[in-house]
Amino acid sequence: MTKVWERDENTLAQRFMKNELGGIFRKHILVRDNESAVIEKEGQIYEKIGSGLHTISSFLDREFTEVVFVDNSIKNVKEKASDIWTKDDKKINAVFEMKFRIYDPKKFIKNLLKTKNIFGTEELWDEIYTELLSKVLIPEIRKRSIDELYGNREFLKSLEASFDIELKKLLNLWGIELISISLLWEFPPEYESFLKERSLVKEKGEIEEIQHKEELKRAMREKELESIKKTSDLEKKVIEKEIEMELERKQMQRDMEEALEAIKLKEIKDKKKILTELERKKLGLKENSDQ
Repeated sequence: MTKVWERDENTLAQRFMKNELGGIFRKHILVRDNESAVIEKEGQIYEKIGSGLHTISSFLDREFTEVVFVDNSIKNVKEKASDIWTKDDKKINAVFEMKFRIYDPKKFIKNLLKTKNIFGTEELWDEIYTELLSKVLIPEIRKRSIDELYGNREFLKSLEASFDIELKKLLNLWGIELISISLLWEFPPEYESFLKERSLVKEKGEIEEIQHKEELKRAMREKELESIKKTSDLEKKVIEKEIEMELERKQMQRDMEEALEAIKLKEIKDKKKILTELERKKLGLKENSDQ
């Protein structure tokens, strides 16, 4: 009878005792694609075998006691770390989606399976949480308030990058290759509601501030217009006064010119009169001499 590993999607490895494989002297196992099998004797690893139909009784001249089947296919796991406390005693969640595969079954069995007979994605998550989340990511979140975390993409991206590096190191020790990981932060609904309300209050305050600034601008414009108007009235009066003075000056100039003209005419008339008188005197003297 050939042993075929019947597993569900979440099972990563399973150990079978020799007597569970069927057969008396020879044990037949079928290792399918994306699977491997590791032969053990009382917990000590002898050898790994790949896909195919295998007959085992004594492996490398040594009697075996267990066979461990390992799933080498790519796995996708989604888990949530809930109720992570912040500095101001608020709780947030972190949702992880991880893609990975077991590339070294021996490392995996030695470090994780140990005395267990079955190991799945749930157990792997527990190990990651214990070894990494509780020691690296969660303490960093505890150092900051929820306000410092929400929307702080730079810090969260930096934290995710650090977590990615440390996770790769840890999984590599276990014979697992990390293909990709994504991390989504969940903030409590009441906090997001509070932020929305605070945003509305802030928006209202900003609108009121804008309205106040516009009112100040309008008052300043009215004051400037009033000042311009006063300045304009004053300038108008000054201009009118200058025009009036200019007209007066021109009138005085004309009056003086007319006066000078009148004086000149009088002088001419006086000179003509004198000439006339002289002419008369000359004529009178002439008449007297003729007589």
